[in-house]
Amino acid sequence: MTEEIRPPPEDISEPPPWAKDPLAGQEEKDWGNETKLRGQKFENRYWVIRHSGWVMVILMWFFVTVFLAAVSIWLWHFLAPISTHWLSDEQLSKIQSVIFSGAIAALISTYMQKHINE
Repeated sequence: MTEEIRPPPEDISEPPPWAKDPLAGQEEKDWGNETKLRGQKFENRYWVIRHSGWVMVILMWFFVTVFLAAVSIWLWHFLAPISTHWLSDEQLSKIQSVIFSGAIAALISTYMQKHINE
């Protein structure tokens, strides 16, 4: 059993702020067509999922790139001659603590798990 969908009352003194929006006008025109309105909801959800997927991919590549760059720089400072080093011991220590603390891995893992569960 579905409830009857009724349009807003006609005796409103002034139109709501969204009244001039063309999408709202289309929704009002389709007010009695529940299937079309429900289709719009699914279309909106699809748009959100599609774009959040792209955002997730971009963020994943960004974090992987940062992680690989940090590991590469850290390894360079241990394997290359001292004359080629450009970071101080303090800066190198900070990179090492970020790499091995698992903060980046935990962040990536949490985000991926959330996205996969949707």
